[in-house]
Amino acid sequence: MALAEFAGGQSVSIAGQSYRGISFGYGQAQANARTQAPGQELTALGISYGILKAIPVTAPVYLSGFGQRTGSAIKSFLGEKGVSAAASATTPVLNSSTEIIASFEPGSAIGLQLMIGDLGISSIGTLTWMENGRFVAFGHPVLSKGNVALLATGAKVFRTISSSAVPSKLAINTQPVGIITQDRSAGLAGRFGQLPAMLPVEVQVTDQDTGNKVVLKSSVILDSDLTPTLAAMAVIEGLDRALDRVGAGSARIDFEVLTAGARADLRRQNLFYHRADVAGVAIMDLLGYINFLLQNSFEEVLPLAVNVSAVVCDDNLSAVIADAYVAQDTVLPGAEVDLSVLLRPYRGSLTKITIPIKIPENALPGRLDLFISGGALWSEDESEEDGILVSGAVNFAEAYHEWAIKPANMHIIVQYTPDLIGEAENGDVQADDVANSDLQPRRLLTETSWFVQGSRLVSLEVADPAVE
Repeated sequence: MALAEFAGGQSVSIAGQSYRGISFGYGQAQANARTQAPGQELTALGISYGILKAIPVTAPVYLSGFGQRTGSAIKSFLGEKGVSAAASATTPVLNSSTEIIASFEPGSAIGLQLMIGDLGISSIGTLTWMENGRFVAFGHPVLSKGNVALLATGAKVFRTISSSAVPSKLAINTQPVGIITQDRSAGLAGRFGQLPAMLPVEVQVTDQDTGNKVVLKSSVILDSDLTPTLAAMAVIEGLDRALDRVGAGSARIDFEVLTAGARADLRRQNLFYHRADVAGVAIMDLLGYINFLLQNSFEEVLPLAVNVSAVVCDDNLSAVIADAYVAQDTVLPGAEVDLSVLLRPYRGSLTKITIPIKIPENALPGRLDLFISGGALWSEDESEEDGILVSGAVNFAEAYHEWAIKPANMHIIVQYTPDLIGEAENGDVQADDVANSDLQPRRLLTETSWFVQGSRLVSLEVADPAVE
């Protein structure tokens, strides 16, 4: 006989003897040997084979609904965390959860899911023990994360598939039945009847060229390490299905992330272009913001829902800042000057964008530099660590504000600050004048229809009104 892959935690009867808590199998070996749960010695069954190599039975997770690209990315992502993953077919839902719980007994198949819906990530093991609504299962870890909040489901086993290595079972996850709260080396533990909070992710994508429309609805477990990437993979999968290819193109992304009490809701629109993989870059805003919510160092703020709407096309909707100038290079404090920015769209004619610049009433005489850049350049230069915006924020509200005002790729950004410090050092301005000034760095955003790249520097002179 051989011990099947999903036998972890199961009571197995061999030659009239019951062996509970199976946690190891033997790859490429005659399977007359087994090991029990951690802390129990290795036992040979009937025949001694000398020294055998014990392979921990860590249940793989199975992916359903994902394409080749997203499936491979998730396998790699989970593999870095010591979790193996394999492709699987989308599975049906069977009996109601109450019927499933009533039918449970030690030895029953039980499942867990990291993601449910049109896209799924699941695993199946064996129920080892249950009492008063609590249970222990699997006999080995899945994620090895300790305290967790994973979805427990029922499971239906159709048959055991023989293998010269470690055999497996043909099985499916069924209805949610409870919450898994512990993921330890000895197995999983949890409670029936209570379900974990999960993050609904809805993705709607339209291919402007073909008219192809894709809608995906899934829910992801809430975990600071896993949720951002799994939610982002759901969006990439929707984009890949609509495009039916991987390659160049443009994508206009509208997304909203809803949070408890609406205290950190974010609604954002952005335009992306990439000459090799537009879907791969189009998720960067969403990935970064969910990372920020779940991993910020200030306080816990859990997302409640993610909604993404995207329109994709083959066109190159990029433009480069070709030039920038002002009509007059000398201005008085309080005046308004028109900044002209010339954009050169991809294989298109020059387009002039006029941006009015207000010179502060209390601007000091001297040179004033206007730094003009495309939003795409801002995104490239922005300093980020693990998707979390690095800033001088001292609390969550300030950090959230950074995201709320973050420029988008289709913006022309104008930044300017009067050169007060340099003037003070030259003795033209007293230190008190600088300290009392209300002049602060200013940033103007002007939206365009392009993915704007490039930058320019324009200088003008603020005249002294007394001299005029």
